[in-house]
Amino acid sequence: MGARKDIISELPDDVKDKILECLPIREAARTALLSTHWKHVWLRHGRLVFVIDFLECLRKREGDKPVELLNIVNHILLHRAAPVKKFTLCISCPELEAPKPQQHWCRYLSRNGIEELNITISEKQYKLSSCIIPCRTFKQLKPGHDRLTFDYEFVKSFQHSQYDEGRTLVNIINNIIFSRAGPVKKFTLQIDTAYNPSAWPQQYDFDRWCLFLSRNGVEELNLTLYSDLGPDYQLPFCLLSCKTIKQLIVQTLLIDLPVNAVGIFSNVTSLAFFNIKFKRSVNGIASSISIPKLEKLAFELCRRINKFEIISPPKLEIFYVFHSFGGVVESRWLAPHLKAIKTLWLCGSSLRYIDVSMFPTAINLQVMKLYKLSFGCRKQLTVAMQLLQKCPYLCELGMMVEEEGLSIELKMLNTIKIESFRESALIMLFMKMLLSKSPALERVVILKHWDMNDPEMSKILRKLECFPHASPNAQIVCMGNY
Repeated sequence: MGARKDIISELPDDVKDKILECLPIREAARTALLSTHWKHVWLRHGRLVFVIDFLECLRKREGDKPVELLNIVNHILLHRAAPVKKFTLCISCPELEAPKPQQHWCRYLSRNGIEELNITISEKQYKLSSCIIPCRTFKQLKPGHDRLTFDYEFVKSFQHSQYDEGRTLVNIINNIIFSRAGPVKKFTLQIDTAYNPSAWPQQYDFDRWCLFLSRNGVEELNLTLYSDLGPDYQLPFCLLSCKTIKQLIVQTLLIDLPVNAVGIFSNVTSLAFFNIKFKRSVNGIASSISIPKLEKLAFELCRRINKFEIISPPKLEIFYVFHSFGGVVESRWLAPHLKAIKTLWLCGSSLRYIDVSMFPTAINLQVMKLYKLSFGCRKQLTVAMQLLQKCPYLCELGMMVEEEGLSIELKMLNTIKIESFRESALIMLFMKMLLSKSPALERVVILKHWDMNDPEMSKILRKLECFPHASPNAQIVCMGNY
């Protein structure tokens, strides 16, 4: 009787590949034991899938031993004998150690024909390596986690690569966003159109992305779109009215606030605006904006912030304003918020436009930071003193000095920190006032200016020690150069 024909070993390669596609990765690897003809088939298989079933098998096999998944994936990847067209990594078992997608994994895949990438790793945020983006074979990305980041590094990798016709940054972002199978909770977009503006998103593209995000549970947004040559990008109304957003950072955009502002930022707890121009599209009396859950509010290099007419939020604790006051009209906008906040940051240039006489007593203010305060500007110094009078329960005062009598008693001030310190008559007078009017003062920290030497600083410290101290426990220390 003749030898039985080995049908399994003589199967065509494409049939063997189809069989491997139907098997879990662990069983696919075991096909190497079938015969010598199958020994290397597994190493040429172009689809690698590491999912929960694979991880559960590892856990059962290893028992209580820690599963070193990183080493296992390294071993499988780096022993491939053919391109890897599809790579899937889905980990959601808290008991297992979830590895960060390693840089060398992404580099290997980008050089070995990767077409489809699917990564889901618990609830952690992992940033996809930028080497994947320039890959010419790359067709589909499915990041399984709920955070998407298109930051400056991502855009830079796009700029420095060569692309096939029709492969644009907009197409890449469209592919990633609109192939989502779940909510996007955190989204970052940072684009500067100064380079090749024709290749960058139009307002229409930006509107589509924002509409998708507003309908898919976005909670944290960080948006920067700088347009050097064309018109400013405008923040779509769908984000203003989105009820899932909790944290919003917006930079270099135009925000057109509607007259009927009911429902805007209704669940936002943190707002930060950088280089933003506010406007009202309709003339007349505009309704104020109510943001009942707002805790942090920041403005830097913004224009017309008085157009952002907000009812004083009951939970607002931190308020930050840098270079955003262009006149007394805008400074009046700060007054109604002073009663509730606990931390206030102001810059020296903003102090020039503040009329403290219209401000209420800041009964809850505990921390005040004055940034780039110019002691050579009498207006700034006067307003700073007047502000201190409005803060009877201030505990901490911080100042960053840019350069070079009032009766004040700071009953609860316990810490003073002054950066970039250098001696002048006005600064020493100010220090004398602080030391003599702060009975609870415990610590004065001075970061000397970079061009001051130790003997000069020692001389200043001796002068400060000679000033009258309302607090017997006050210590003055120098922490080195700033």
